[in-house]
Amino acid sequence: MLVHLGGSLFLGRVFVLLAEGHDSVARLRASFLHVLYHMGLEGCDFRLCRAGEVLKDNRTLESYGIKGLEDVVLDVIVLPPDEDNGAVSLEMYRGTLQDSVLQALREEVRVFELRQHLLRALQVALHQRNTHHTHARTHA
Repeated sequence: MLVHLGGSLFLGRVFVLLAEGHDSVARLRASFLHVLYHMGLEGCDFRLCRAGEVLKDNRTLESYGIKGLEDVVLDVIVLPPDEDNGAVSLEMYRGTLQDSVLQALREEVRVFELRQHLLRALQVALHQRNTHHTHARTHA
């Protein structure tokens, strides 16, 4: 499914992420955190909402009635920064919800690194194959 994310912070920009119904909200937030990081907004904290309901990190998209092939539009609600040090105040979200976001982000990085490793191995194999075929043709 395609998940369309938008919010007032992004001035009319809409972000599209790929997700499946069994994905957790934490995984979706981790994917969007990656996008925000590349935009220079790594200190930004947010919640995802659908039809006015804040989605909880430990639940799946399916648990909110979002099915596999259905595209969905979610709102991004940006939390205000903590007045003391400019960091986002997460006191009411501390504990398992924040841990689930970190766990989902670590899993995203692990999958990304595995894909990179497999891609490098494929590139080496293709290069060796092409070199072998070129070498065989020149000696034939």
